[in-house]
Amino acid sequence: MMVGAPLNVLAAVCGGYFSGMGKTRITGVAAAAGNAANILLDWLFIFGKCGLPEGGIAGAAWASNLATLVTCAVYAFAISRDKTFRACGPLGGVFAFDWPLVKRIVRFGAPSGFQVALDCFTFTVFVMMTGRLDAMSLAVSNVVFTVNHLSFAPLMGMNQAASVLAGNYMGAKDTASATRAGASCLVVGWLYFALFALFVALCGERMIDAFHGGEASAFDPAQFRALGMALMWILVSWGFFDATDLVLSGALKGAGDTRFVMCAFAIVSFCMWMPAFLAVMKITPGIIPLWLTMPAYCAVCATIITTRWMRGKWKMLKLI
Repeated sequence: MMVGAPLNVLAAVCGGYFSGMGKTRITGVAAAAGNAANILLDWLFIFGKCGLPEGGIAGAAWASNLATLVTCAVYAFAISRDKTFRACGPLGGVFAFDWPLVKRIVRFGAPSGFQVALDCFTFTVFVMMTGRLDAMSLAVSNVVFTVNHLSFAPLMGMNQAASVLAGNYMGAKDTASATRAGASCLVVGWLYFALFALFVALCGERMIDAFHGGEASAFDPAQFRALGMALMWILVSWGFFDATDLVLSGALKGAGDTRFVMCAFAIVSFCMWMPAFLAVMKITPGIIPLWLTMPAYCAVCATIITTRWMRGKWKMLKLI
């Protein structure tokens, strides 16, 4: 996977370029092409089809790298036809070193990236704690986190939308429109999660049963379903808080308030959430108590981010 890391950086930068200009259809096409290629290449490389050797998990890694190359190829084609990019000279003027621009990139980009890294680190520790419990708790937890992608991925889309719109309006010095954009994205995020909660109520048990291995499974189906639904409802309990901090943190970062977002999430993660789930593992280890630390974490983050957004200090920042 490390071999393909430069391609991931290139894809992320190209995606940010087009998203920042509101050309999100291009990023959608590039992502769809890469995912379609990944599905086909996984089949070829993992199982050794069409004369290829059976690669297993290593084959899956190479498939991901080549799929990212497909994504980059789509972006390369789009950039070759982009008038704004070509107007800046060969390769969009990327070799024309601009120190003030580099400083702005580091100022706004580094805290944002560091915040994501901190989130990934904290969540990884959380999953490691889950792995220390019994096998069924780990299995069901992974199942529910998989189902959570149905809510989390669209909310990340709202996060990016809020970031792009707030950034564009702040660049135009239109703070009123930036405020409306953040609020509108938040309402859309809430409405989507309400639909997800309805989906859990109507189809949650069927989703959990779909992941059970039937007679081949080592877990009792009734216990598997009951634990799965308990975790699903805990997930729903933190969802609206998660939607709030995802969307408004995206808007704040788009407005340039990346340092505050980084510090807020770091303080809550390391001073509250991590100690909480480590204490649970020491005092009363169990998947339900462990998962109940998540709603508290998300609620505190949502409160801090909402307060920052409402006070409006981000309106004083200058992106340009």
